Amino acid sequence: MSDDTYRALLARLDAMGYDTARFQRGPQSPEQLGQPGFQNPGQRE
Repeated sequence: MSDDTYRALLARLDAMGYDTARFQRGPQSPEQLGQPGFQNPGQRE
């Protein structure tokens, strides 16, 4: 999903009272591993 879509979803979840700091964007395809905003599974920032 695009960065804009992701940010919009986080904003909606924040408005619903969710702690969006706990959300972590994960890779959905091998090409995304290591790219900005995508961590390896189990990796914490």
